[in-house]
Amino acid sequence: MSEAAAPARPSRLGLCAACHGETGHAAMPGVPNLAGQQLDYLRLALKHYRDGQP
Repeated sequence: MSEAAAPARPSRLGLCAACHGETGHAAMPGVPNLAGQQLDYLRLALKHYRDGQP
């Protein structure tokens, strides 16, 4: 019996993982966890980040 292969890592993961961790659990103080966040919240937060809004 063979084990299922892990899904491929996104090529741009390093951009976020540098601060937020590969699993979405930040190890640095003051950096929010991405794991467990609601999708709508993340979409809006990323849009604000992109647009330079608080």
